[in-house]
Amino acid sequence: MELPTERASLMQHITQERERLERTINTMSDAQLSEPGLDGGWSAKDAMAHLVFWEGSMLDRIRRASAGERIERPERTPEEWDTFINQRNDDAYAQARDRSPDDVRSAFAASYQEVLDTLAALTDAQIFHPDGISANLGFNVVDLIAGDTYEHYSEHGDAIRNWLASK
Repeated sequence: MELPTERASLMQHITQERERLERTINTMSDAQLSEPGLDGGWSAKDAMAHLVFWEGSMLDRIRRASAGERIERPERTPEEWDTFINQRNDDAYAQARDRSPDDVRSAFAASYQEVLDTLAALTDAQIFHPDGISANLGFNVVDLIAGDTYEHYSEHGDAIRNWLASK
Protein backbone atom coordinates (compact mmCIF):
# COMPACT_ATOMS: atom_id res chain seq x y z
CA MET A 1 0.00 0.00 0.00
CA GLU A 2 1.22 3.46 -0.85
CA LEU A 3 1.81 5.80 2.09
CA PRO A 4 -0.53 8.76 2.50
CA THR A 5 0.82 12.13 1.38
CA GLU A 6 -1.71 14.34 3.13
CA ARG A 7 -3.09 14.55 6.65
CA ALA A 8 -6.72 13.75 5.80
CA SER A 9 -5.73 10.49 4.14
CA LEU A 10 -3.34 9.55 6.96
CA MET A 11 -5.96 10.20 9.61
CA GLN A 12 -8.61 8.34 7.60
CA HIS A 13 -6.38 5.24 7.45
CA ILE A 14 -5.69 5.44 11.17
CA THR A 15 -9.28 5.97 12.27
CA GLN A 16 -10.77 3.38 9.90
CA GLU A 17 -8.44 0.59 10.99
CA ARG A 18 -8.70 1.54 14.65
CA GLU A 19 -12.51 1.59 14.52
CA ARG A 20 -12.47 -1.79 12.78
CA LEU A 21 -10.23 -3.21 15.51
CA GLU A 22 -12.31 -1.68 18.29
CA ARG A 23 -15.52 -3.10 16.81
CA THR A 24 -13.97 -6.55 17.14
CA ILE A 25 -12.59 -6.00 20.63
CA ASN A 26 -15.85 -4.50 21.87
CA THR A 27 -17.66 -7.77 21.08
CA MET A 28 -15.34 -9.71 23.39
CA SER A 29 -15.86 -10.52 27.05
CA ASP A 30 -13.02 -10.17 29.55
CA ALA A 31 -12.65 -13.96 29.47
CA GLN A 32 -12.32 -13.93 25.67
CA LEU A 33 -9.86 -11.04 25.80
CA SER A 34 -7.70 -12.98 28.25
CA GLU A 35 -7.82 -16.36 26.51
CA PRO A 36 -4.57 -17.36 24.77
CA GLY A 37 -5.08 -18.28 21.15
CA LEU A 38 -3.09 -15.91 18.99
CA ASP A 39 0.42 -16.55 17.68
CA GLY A 40 2.92 -17.05 20.47
CA GLY A 41 0.18 -17.96 22.91
CA TRP A 42 -0.91 -14.35 23.19
CA SER A 43 -4.43 -13.29 24.05
CA ALA A 44 -6.31 -10.39 22.45
CA LYS A 45 -5.55 -8.45 25.65
CA ASP A 46 -1.85 -9.12 25.07
CA ALA A 47 -2.17 -7.85 21.49
CA MET A 48 -3.88 -4.70 22.76
CA ALA A 49 -1.07 -4.09 25.29
CA HIS A 50 1.43 -4.74 22.49
CA LEU A 51 -0.22 -2.02 20.38
CA VAL A 52 -0.10 0.37 23.35
CA PHE A 53 3.62 -0.33 23.72
CA TRP A 54 4.38 0.39 20.07
CA GLU A 55 2.17 3.50 19.98
CA GLY A 56 4.13 4.79 22.98
CA SER A 57 7.45 4.03 21.31
CA MET A 58 6.31 5.84 18.17
CA LEU A 59 5.09 8.86 20.13
CA ASP A 60 8.36 9.07 22.05
CA ARG A 61 10.38 9.14 18.82
CA ILE A 62 8.03 11.65 17.17
CA ARG A 63 8.17 14.00 20.16
CA ARG A 64 11.93 13.80 20.44
CA ALA A 65 12.46 14.31 16.70
CA SER A 66 9.94 17.17 16.52
CA ALA A 67 11.84 18.88 19.36
CA GLY A 68 14.96 18.77 17.21
CA GLU A 69 16.68 15.67 18.58
CA ARG A 70 18.38 13.51 15.99
CA ILE A 71 17.34 9.93 16.59
CA GLU A 72 20.12 7.53 15.74
CA ARG A 73 18.92 4.42 13.98
CA PRO A 74 21.58 1.75 14.19
CA GLU A 75 22.59 -0.14 11.10
CA ARG A 76 21.25 -3.68 11.36
CA THR A 77 20.72 -6.53 8.96
CA PRO A 78 17.11 -7.63 8.46
CA GLU A 79 17.81 -10.59 10.75
CA GLU A 80 19.24 -8.28 13.43
CA TRP A 81 16.15 -6.05 13.15
CA ASP A 82 13.91 -9.10 13.57
CA THR A 83 15.85 -10.14 16.67
CA PHE A 84 15.70 -6.60 18.08
CA ILE A 85 11.96 -6.24 17.45
CA ASN A 86 11.22 -9.71 18.84
CA GLN A 87 13.16 -8.91 22.01
CA ARG A 88 11.24 -5.66 22.49
CA ASN A 89 7.98 -7.54 21.90
CA ASP A 90 8.98 -10.21 24.43
CA ASP A 91 9.93 -7.56 27.00
CA ALA A 92 6.67 -5.67 26.48
CA TYR A 93 4.67 -8.90 26.75
CA ALA A 94 6.42 -9.85 30.01
CA GLN A 95 5.62 -6.44 31.49
CA ALA A 96 1.95 -6.46 30.46
CA ARG A 97 0.78 -10.08 30.59
CA ASP A 98 -0.59 -9.86 34.14
CA ARG A 99 -2.56 -6.65 33.59
CA SER A 100 -6.32 -6.89 33.91
CA PRO A 101 -8.56 -6.56 30.86
CA ASP A 102 -9.99 -3.31 32.30
CA ASP A 103 -6.50 -1.88 32.77
CA VAL A 104 -5.49 -2.80 29.24
CA ARG A 105 -8.75 -1.44 27.77
CA SER A 106 -8.13 1.84 29.58
CA ALA A 107 -4.51 2.07 28.42
CA PHE A 108 -5.58 1.12 24.89
CA ALA A 109 -8.09 3.98 24.74
CA ALA A 110 -5.73 6.50 26.37
CA SER A 111 -2.84 5.62 24.08
CA TYR A 112 -4.96 6.01 20.98
CA GLN A 113 -6.21 9.40 22.15
CA GLU A 114 -2.60 10.41 22.71
CA VAL A 115 -1.79 9.35 19.14
CA LEU A 116 -4.63 11.48 17.80
CA ASP A 117 -3.70 14.48 19.97
CA THR A 118 -0.01 14.27 19.06
CA LEU A 119 -0.66 14.00 15.34
CA ALA A 120 -3.19 16.86 15.49
CA ALA A 121 -0.56 19.10 17.11
CA LEU A 122 1.97 18.52 14.31
CA THR A 123 2.04 20.65 11.19
CA ASP A 124 1.73 19.12 7.76
CA ALA A 125 5.34 20.16 7.10
CA GLN A 126 6.52 18.28 10.20
CA ILE A 127 4.79 15.12 8.99
CA PHE A 128 5.16 15.23 5.22
CA HIS A 129 8.17 17.41 4.37
CA PRO A 130 11.53 15.62 4.17
CA ASP A 131 13.07 18.37 6.33
CA GLY A 132 10.42 17.85 9.01
CA ILE A 133 10.47 15.09 11.61
CA SER A 134 11.78 12.62 9.04
CA ALA A 135 15.09 14.50 8.87
CA ASN A 136 15.70 13.87 12.58
CA LEU A 137 14.54 10.27 12.41
CA GLY A 138 16.65 9.38 9.42
CA PHE A 139 13.65 7.78 7.71
CA ASN A 140 10.13 8.73 6.65
CA VAL A 141 7.98 9.50 9.70
CA VAL A 142 4.89 8.46 7.75
CA ASP A 143 6.39 4.95 7.57
CA LEU A 144 6.72 5.00 11.36
CA ILE A 145 3.18 6.27 11.87
CA ALA A 146 1.68 3.77 9.42
CA GLY A 147 3.62 0.87 10.90
CA ASP A 148 2.65 1.64 14.48
CA THR A 149 -0.96 2.59 13.81
CA TYR A 150 -3.17 1.48 10.93
CA GLU A 151 -0.91 -1.26 9.55
CA HIS A 152 -0.40 -2.62 13.06
CA TYR A 153 -4.10 -2.35 13.92
CA SER A 154 -4.95 -4.28 10.77
CA GLU A 155 -2.35 -6.99 11.46
CA HIS A 156 -3.52 -7.70 14.99
CA GLY A 157 -7.19 -7.10 14.27
CA ASP A 158 -7.05 -9.70 11.50
CA ALA A 159 -5.33 -12.16 13.84
CA ILE A 160 -8.00 -11.64 16.52
CA ARG A 161 -10.86 -11.96 14.01
CA ASN A 162 -9.32 -15.12 12.53
CA TRP A 163 -8.94 -16.60 16.01
CA LEU A 164 -12.54 -15.75 16.92
CA ALA A 165 -13.79 -17.27 13.65
CA SER A 166 -11.89 -20.49 14.34
CA LYS A 167 -13.55 -21.03 17.72
